[in-house]
Amino acid sequence: FKDYINESKVKTVGIFSGRMQPVTLAHSKIIDDMSKENDKGIVFIVKGKKTSEDKEKNPFDAETQKKMLELIAPKNINIEIISTGFFVDELNKLPDGTKFTAYAGSDRVKAYTSFQKYMEDNRTLEIKEIKRTDEDISATKVREALKADDRKTFEKMTHKNIHKMFDELKEILG
Repeated sequence: FKDYINESKVKTVGIFSGRMQPVTLAHSKIIDDMSKENDKGIVFIVKGKKTSEDKEKNPFDAETQKKMLELIAPKNINIEIISTGFFVDELNKLPDGTKFTAYAGSDRVKAYTSFQKYMEDNRTLEIKEIKRTDEDISATKVREALKADDRKTFEKMTHKNIHKMFDELKEILG
């Protein structure tokens, strides 16, 4: 994805990392905001050994996750699969002088703040905290809706472009 960021006019890059099991309306909103607030954005799908072991919480493979994200991602967003949530190694491959903003839930702010010390050269990593809203949207509830064949709840908690994947996602859950 180096080529994606190497355009000379790219000064700001938004970063969003997570399991997205599946992609919810909350994920979609974060990605949309990131797209508007930065020249480019990268969504990292974390598919490491540890994060993939629990099939109850992580039923969807990387290809299915990427397919969902491609349905909702604006044109200036790139989707990458990485093996760990420590995405700094990926950022250090990108141009010197780039300003990165990591979009992080409250539970990730402290960890992401510690990533700054691993940034090489003239790269900066800022953190934008994303607080949960009262909408009560969660990937767990979306998975439960899929298992219960509850299309109404699924559609309430996912982006309209993902609605066509209802049967496919339900089948994966069994």
